[in-house]
Amino acid sequence: MSFHNVQTIIGKATVDRAYRDLLFSQPDAALKGFELSAEETASLKALSREKFDAVAGELEEQILAGAVGGTGLKLTENEQLLPAVRQFDLTRFGMYANTN
Repeated sequence: MSFHNVQTIIGKATVDRAYRDLLFSQPDAALKGFELSAEETASLKALSREKFDAVAGELEEQILAGAVGGTGLKLTENEQLLPAVRQFDLTRFGMYANTN
């Protein structure tokens, strides 16, 4: 269930800029209530805002293209993720790690 939570967090941060701001400014508050392993929590906290924003922008474009074409799904209370978000490659976490 933990991997699903990581997907939900990434998806939400991608489509909800206020949540994204919270994730990067107050990660403990943003991750509260999610069952995550220590490694997943550390990976999410190590994300680089700049690199995440770049990828999120690409995903937003895919999401909007899907919505315009009628194939996009909305993020709902039951946490259905958009196709582009579901395909986000979580193995690229290291690529987004803060190097500063």
